[in-house]
Amino acid sequence: MKIKIIVFFLYAGMFLLSGCEPLIYTAKDAKEIMKSHKIVAILPFNVTYDLKSTEKLDMDKIKQQERNDGNFVQNQAYSFLLFKMDKYSITFQDVNKTNALLRNAGITSDSLLIKDKSDIAKVLGVDALFSGDVHTNKIMSEAAAIVIDLLTDFWAPTNRVEINSTVYNGADGKLLWQYNYAIRGGITSSQERMTRRLMQEISWVFPYRVKS
Repeated sequence: MKIKIIVFFLYAGMFLLSGCEPLIYTAKDAKEIMKSHKIVAILPFNVTYDLKSTEKLDMDKIKQQERNDGNFVQNQAYSFLLFKMDKYSITFQDVNKTNALLRNAGITSDSLLIKDKSDIAKVLGVDALFSGDVHTNKIMSEAAAIVIDLLTDFWAPTNRVEINSTVYNGADGKLLWQYNYAIRGGITSSQERMTRRLMQEISWVFPYRVKS
């Protein structure tokens, strides 16, 4: 009986954080261009929520939550990649410095989406930009999620996180690398855990990784 229970939880664990096959794009001259890169900035991620109902919600608060969680993912990515610095040929700009420079230049989370990537890199003084879009059906902040659930009767049998991460060349704003990945987790899996899972997947194929 105990063996059956253990087997059940092993299969359940596999389901809780199951992923889809990633799609990776690399520009033909990416490797040659990246050879000269020294510093990469990690930008706040663009987070959007696919909620069941928004009729009773303050959309301004939702937008603010998306911005907050975009910064959360940015910090998670920086912390995760920082511990793997010996695996990469570049260094990452401190995200606090990145955000301070963006703020001083009047570049907001919204304007990041439309501003030329080369202009952003010039403001930050970096060789490349690492950023991404995160689309999910569950609020990342647990406290905010409880409020959303109460207001919308929102309940999802599975959490879903889809990420499209990119690396742009700082000199001309050219897209050098793109990674699309999606995972689904059970209702008990935290968004922090799912975000770390995404970063784990990205870290293995990050274009600046040095082959060992």
